[in-house]
Formats: sequence, C-alpha cells, structure tokens
Amino acid sequence: MGTVFKCDGAVMKSVLGKVEQIQDILQETYRAGNSILGDIQSKTAWTGDAQKTMEAFLDLVVQYHGDLGNGGGTPAAGAAKALYELQDNLSGFYDGWEEWQDLQKIH
Repeated sequence: MGTVFKCDGAVMKSVLGKVEQIQDILQETYRAGNSILGDIQSKTAWTGDAQKTMEAFLDLVVQYHGDLGNGGGTPAAGAAKALYELQDNLSGFYDGWEEWQDLQKIH
C-alpha cells in the first residue's frame, strides 16, 4: 500500500519563517565573529599563545558560520529558496491534478 503524502502550506510557511530566522542568526553571528576576530588579530585585546589559540579557534567558527548561512550558496539559503518555490507552486499543484479535482467533487 502506498504512502499518503499531504503538504500543509501553512505549516511549510511556518518552517520557512524559522529557516529565515536561522539564516538571520547565522549571518549576525558571522558578522559578530568577524568583528571579534579582527579585535583578536589586532593584538590589542589578546597576546601570546592565548591570542594565537583564540584566533585559530575563532577563525574556524567564523568559517563555519559563513559556510552555513552567509551567502546564496549556503544550506540555509538553499532551504529558504526551496521553501519559497514550494509556497509559489503549492496552490497550483492541486489545481492541475485531475484526480484531486474529482475527489473534491465527491464531498
């Protein structure tokens, strides 16, 4: 027996909103991380081995946040794009489905 799939547009719109929030948070942490990294690299706040260790760690964190959510080719951007496309096409999906229209006539 087949699996029944139903896509609830309102729920998917809510998911889109959460993905957008995640994207915003990742971009903000990316900007903040870059700012802090600049402070550490300027050697005014940190010196010696502690400065080198913190710089290396924070550089990885900034790269990680940049790869996840800062720019058009990131996973968060891809998810948002797919959800936007879903929202654009969801209403027309059922409209062009003849069997679905026949089912709607039953009730």
